[in-house]
Amino acid sequence: MAASINLLAVLEKTARESFSEEGIHVKKIAVVRKSDRFSSGDIVIPSGCHDKIQNEVLQKLRDKIFKSLLESGQPVKKVSGDEFNSITVYLDRTIIFKEAIQSVMIQKERYGLKDEKRNETILLCNECLLNNKTLLNKDDISLDSLRSLMVQDHMVQLLQSQCYDVFQLVRKDTYENYRPVLSQYGTDSSSILEGAVNTDSKNSVISKFLMNKFIEKVEKTEGTGIEKGDSERVSETAKTDSGPRLAYEFNMREYLKDKNLNVGKTGFDKNLSVCEVFSLDSPAELLNTSVLVSDALKEQKAQKCIHVTGQSHAFSSQKIHLILRELLDIDEKSTTQKHFVYGPVTKRQSCSDSDIHTADDLFRLRYAQLRQAAIMKYGEAVHGEGWAATLEALTAACIKFEMLSCVSRNTLKLDLSEDEDMEGSGLATSSGSFVMYNCARLATLFKHFQEEVDSETYPPLPPISKIDFSVLREEAEWSLLFNYVCTFPDLVEQTIDNLDDCDTIYAKIHTHKVCQMLISLSRNLSSYYSRYHVLGEGRAQLLPTMYARLYLLKAVHQVMINGLALLGIQPLSQL
Repeated sequence: MAASINLLAVLEKTARESFSEEGIHVKKIAVVRKSDRFSSGDIVIPSGCHDKIQNEVLQKLRDKIFKSLLESGQPVKKVSGDEFNSITVYLDRTIIFKEAIQSVMIQKERYGLKDEKRNETILLCNECLLNNKTLLNKDDISLDSLRSLMVQDHMVQLLQSQCYDVFQLVRKDTYENYRPVLSQYGTDSSSILEGAVNTDSKNSVISKFLMNKFIEKVEKTEGTGIEKGDSERVSETAKTDSGPRLAYEFNMREYLKDKNLNVGKTGFDKNLSVCEVFSLDSPAELLNTSVLVSDALKEQKAQKCIHVTGQSHAFSSQKIHLILRELLDIDEKSTTQKHFVYGPVTKRQSCSDSDIHTADDLFRLRYAQLRQAAIMKYGEAVHGEGWAATLEALTAACIKFEMLSCVSRNTLKLDLSEDEDMEGSGLATSSGSFVMYNCARLATLFKHFQEEVDSETYPPLPPISKIDFSVLREEAEWSLLFNYVCTFPDLVEQTIDNLDDCDTIYAKIHTHKVCQMLISLSRNLSSYYSRYHVLGEGRAQLLPTMYARLYLLKAVHQVMINGLALLGIQPLSQL
C-alpha cells in the first residue's frame, strides 16, 4: 500500500511527540490533506491546533518533524509553514506515484478491501423483507422499499469489504415477491438467508418469553379499546368467543428502566410503553418476527444484528429489538443490535402531478429518458438486443446512484418529470450515467492503445518498474492520484463506523460516500481528459509521458471499477 496512505497517522504521531518535547500545549492535532492548490503544500497542520509560539521554536519543530519523517521512511521532500499553517508538508510525488499505482496494479479488484479476517458474522434484518405484507407483483414495490433494497445491498458490499461475514434474513414468502426487482438491479443473492415463521403457540422460546416478569396478562374488550389492568387480571377460562379476549403485553417502559437502557436521541424512543405480543392463542406479528430473527442468529452464530428500517417503521423496529433482546437473554447469548434508519422517498415539488409511484414506474421512466438521450446522440442505430441490454444496465446504475448518493437518513427527493427530453428533466448529466460514461471512456482508451500497439504504432506498455513518473507534473494528475487513488482504501474503511459503540443504538454506515467519491472523481477525470492528450504521436521523446499517464489512468480506472463493485454495478466497456 502506498506510503502516503499511512503518512497522516505517522505525521500526527510525530507532530504530537515533537510538540510535547518542546513543552508546547496542543489543543487537538488536525492533520489535513489538501485537496487543491498543491503548490503550497500537500498536507498541513493548522496554526490553531496549539498555543502561539515564537518563529524560532516553530522552525525548530519543523526541522525535527522533517528529520523524523525521513528517518521513518516517509516520502517527504520538505517541511515548512505559512501564516495559516504551522506545519506544511511537501511530498515526494515521484515516489508516491510509483508506490500507489504499483499497489493498485498488484491488488487489482482487491484494492481498497481489507484482507484480515474478522471472524464476526452480521445478520441484516430489513423490515420490508420480513413483514407479512402480500405483494401481487413488482408493480406493488414502493419507491421507499426500492431505496431500502438498494441501501441494504450496498451495506452488504461495504461490510464484506471490511471482512465481516454477512447474511440477509428474509421471510420466504415475502422474498419471492421481491426477487424480480432484486434480479433487475443485479443484487447478489449469495448472502440471502431464508426463514419461515413458526406460529406454533407451544414454541418453547415463546413459552419462556411469556413467563418473564415484564409480561402482563390483560383482558381486552373488542371494539372499545378498554383494557383491564393488573388489578383486574382474569384467567383464560374467562374468555369467550363473543366476550373479552385475553392478551399478553410486554411492558417495555419497565423493561427499559430495569435494564438501564439508553433512552433519548441516541437510544430508544421515550414513547415505548406496552406492546401486545400474544393474543387468541397465537403470537403477534412482532413476536413472530423476533423469533424468526432469533432462530437465524442462533443458526449463523452471528455476533451482530442490524435492523434496516425506514423512518415510518423505526418505532416498530425498536420493539422487535427489545423483544429479541429478551429472547436472546433466555438463551444466554450475547448479540449486539443496531438500527440503520433511512429517510423516505418523495417527489420534487415541480413533479407533484407525476404518476410515478412504484419501482417499476421509475425504471420505465429512466429507461425511456436514457433511450431518448441515446437516440439524440447516436441516431437510429439505437435498436436491437445489444442496445436494450446496455440501456437496462445503465438504467439500473442511474437509479442506484439516485438512491445512494443522498445521505441515508435524509429524505430523498426525486425528479419524476415524465418529460423524455433529458435536457429538460435535468438528467443529461445525471450522476450515474456520468460515472458510467467516464469509466467506459477509460476502457475505450486502453482498447485504442492496444490496437495501436498491435499495429506497431506504439511500443508495448513497459513494466511499471521502467516508468518515469517524474514526468507527471500537472496538478490535475497529482489530484487524481492523491485525492482519489491513494484515499480509496481509507474511504471504504470509513464507510463503516464503530459498530460496537455502546452509546447509541444506531449503526453508523455511510452509504453515500462511495457514490459521492465516484461522482467527484468523474468530474476531475473528465476535466483532465478533455484538457490533456494521453495517446499522442509515437515519437520516442513523447512515450515516457504517455506511458506514465496510461498507468495513472489504469489506477484511476481500477478504483472506479472497485467503487462500482461496492454499489453492485458492472461497468460497461463502451457507451
